[in-house]
Amino acid sequence: MRQVFYLLLLFCIVDTIPCISQVMLDRTKLPKTVYFYDDFTDNRNRWSLNDHSNARSSIRNGKFYFENKLTEKTYSRWDSYGIDPTRNYYIEMVLAITKGGDGQGTGILFNHTTSKKENVYEFKISSNQYFCIYKKIEGESQPVIDWTKCNSLNKTGNNTLGIFAKGSDMLFFINDYLVYEMTRPEFLGNDIGMVVSEATEMAIDEFTIRFNPLLINKVADTTMVYKKVGAAINSALDDSYPILSADGKLMFFSRTTNRGSIGIEASTLMYSEFNDSIKEWSQAKSLPKEINQGIGNPQVIYISADKNTLIVNASYDDNGRYIKPEGVSVFYRNKQGWSAPEKIIIEEFENRSKREAYAFSANNQIMILSVQTKNGYGERDLYVSFKKKDRWTKPKNLGQVVNSVSNDYSPCLAPDNVTLYYSSSGKPGYGKSDIFMTRRLDDTWLNWSEPKNLGPDINSPLHDSGLQVDAHGQYAYMNDYSNEIQKGEICRIKIPESAKPKPVVIVKGKVYDKLTNEPFPASIIYENLEKNIREGMATSSPEDGSYTLVLPYGINYGLLASAKGYLSESKNIDIRDSLINGFIEMKIDLYLTPLNVEQTLILNTIFFEEDKFELKETSLPELNRLYEIMLENSHMMLEIAGHTDFGTVSANEQELLILSTKRAEAVKKILVSKGILETRITVVGYGRSRPIISGNDSRNRRVEVKILKL
Repeated sequence: MRQVFYLLLLFCIVDTIPCISQVMLDRTKLPKTVYFYDDFTDNRNRWSLNDHSNARSSIRNGKFYFENKLTEKTYSRWDSYGIDPTRNYYIEMVLAITKGGDGQGTGILFNHTTSKKENVYEFKISSNQYFCIYKKIEGESQPVIDWTKCNSLNKTGNNTLGIFAKGSDMLFFINDYLVYEMTRPEFLGNDIGMVVSEATEMAIDEFTIRFNPLLINKVADTTMVYKKVGAAINSALDDSYPILSADGKLMFFSRTTNRGSIGIEASTLMYSEFNDSIKEWSQAKSLPKEINQGIGNPQVIYISADKNTLIVNASYDDNGRYIKPEGVSVFYRNKQGWSAPEKIIIEEFENRSKREAYAFSANNQIMILSVQTKNGYGERDLYVSFKKKDRWTKPKNLGQVVNSVSNDYSPCLAPDNVTLYYSSSGKPGYGKSDIFMTRRLDDTWLNWSEPKNLGPDINSPLHDSGLQVDAHGQYAYMNDYSNEIQKGEICRIKIPESAKPKPVVIVKGKVYDKLTNEPFPASIIYENLEKNIREGMATSSPEDGSYTLVLPYGINYGLLASAKGYLSESKNIDIRDSLINGFIEMKIDLYLTPLNVEQTLILNTIFFEEDKFELKETSLPELNRLYEIMLENSHMMLEIAGHTDFGTVSANEQELLILSTKRAEAVKKILVSKGILETRITVVGYGRSRPIISGNDSRNRRVEVKILKL
């Protein structure tokens, strides 16, 4: 009997060992800066207040009440806070269990990330004076310290839970008494929040985070004027995540019926057009039913410059039915409206997070992704992927200058393909997550300038995201949640000079059939003539043949329309050294010539040095196209005619005839070297006898082809 008594006594001692410590919290050793604080006298921190079948939350009498209606499992909510997990920080929550409380535990959730398989730590108490610390790694729950009796817990009223990450240690306190000490765990995520037991209600009196942040690296001029875009777009519901066409005249956005961590979201995709005559946005309308299917939370993430390609962050089945707000799908405009969605395939795609975000370059050749991978720097990082025929390359991490240990998300790649805006909760800022700007330094996409915070006029104490710029680079549009009820609205901001993207060129025009002069639907191809690569592709409108392109400076472009059965007349846009001109718009109409005998076409992107007949490397794209046409039309015979300008003062007619003939022969030589029979090509030189521009103009220096036989 005595042995049983001693054994029971031993169990009692072991059961209370962690709470008999007299080590008290020394508050003078805590970080000096109160990084976040709420006493719940109001809802200044924009907590989502909801009441539904799973949970209810409200602010009453200076307390935040959080009730779990579920009877079999805990319920939690959290937010992301931009603390550096490698430095000292302190989390404190003053709470009371006001209903229930003997179940799975109520308390602080920390070191959490929104991954598909849950990763989190929880410091919990029960109403019968027990505490525990649990962790979930990849969804598997494990005790750090299992339920343990703790006499320093108050049976009723408030208890103060504290977590002090100090150096390599993590200390846990209840009512300022040290109850457990461990090595600081591996960083999982920057989410901090609350967890409440099944059929239990908690009331939080105070919630504090102490952390000494580093200095904020911000842009030089942080004064930014912003205003709401107006009632035509902003409604009584939640309007957010604007996406703009390149010319800034068309906006897509999401209208959400209910938002919040314990709310139910259902989004409708909306659009509005800017009316130049009255300088106002039109009344927003919903996208058609093949895109808006009345379920889920899809989001528009790209509209092409020609407004004929729409990309949505969502997945669909083979019948075009919405499945989930993950993955990327593309819709194409047609005469009936929009095509069925097509899945965008990304090689070796990986995302461990429940959330993802995407941005595309204006030419739809570059994708910026925000995803979480096994080999990333922490939570979600930014990656880049490139279009490769019918799919996209394996994403490549943008590197540690851009990315942090926390969430880096909501990217916007400006039309210059150099300036990147994004949100981060892992870099020093003014709130839970701020908007930053960085610039690409080279073509590897791995070297970036030090990201700069856009300043307190844009960044609030809350989460700031969703910034989008148009090609003009003067204004940006973004989400705004600064109102009392945390309802999303869209606002416009004038971008300060130091944060503006580099200027670009907008090219607008129409495609015509050269014989009928009727508008023509066609593919628009623009190439980098120096590198002999395609920079992008667009389509002209099926209604009126119109098109729009956005071209970054620094490239010598070749531009043409393309359609089967037609010869394409290319145009040259050389803007390698024109950055000083700033943002400009060009009007360039393109022509397609039917493949008929006697039809003539100028090869506008065939280039020679003055008074020479050697072809420049920049001529290769045009020559390759001519070769493809002859390959497809095996009986075609051509005349290649060379022409010169007036030449130098000393040049005579005979010299120019010889030069023009040699230029035509140089083109023939390339085609023959590729396998075209010599007998299919005739060459002739006309010297300066057939100018197309009066005077000694370099445009007279050209090569033409004429179809002799098909």
